[in-house]
Amino acid sequence: SDPPRHRYVVVTMKGCRCGQGPLLRSDSGDWQPQEEGTGSFALASYLSHLLEAFSLSWIQVWSFLDGWQLAPYQAVVLQKDWDTFWKSMGPIWGEMRSAWRAMYGGTHGPKLQVAKCPQLAKPLWEAEAHL
Repeated sequence: SDPPRHRYVVVTMKGCRCGQGPLLRSDSGDWQPQEEGTGSFALASYLSHLLEAFSLSWIQVWSFLDGWQLAPYQAVVLQKDWDTFWKSMGPIWGEMRSAWRAMYGGTHGPKLQVAKCPQLAKPLWEAEAHL
């Protein structure tokens, strides 16, 4: 079900170069590139992967809001989980960014930040029709 209205925080990812999405955490604890690239990337799924890899899977992340699917680079976290999510994700994301820079070079990397507003992609009833 949808997260309650206005009791959520929308996060967004910025700074990925084409074809160089954020790195996945392997079962052995290594950071690895995503095999399928960023074509089918969804931030909510990626954040859920990281939370599970770091034993925080009780924090839920959604890819939709108020019946609308968000843009693939955005996700929703409930306000009640926000403090724990942000404090936990900061060091995890920092570790991934360091590994990303080592792998791809440069001084930048994917950033995770609070979105100014949600970017609604399409209504869920349309999104589900394509599954």
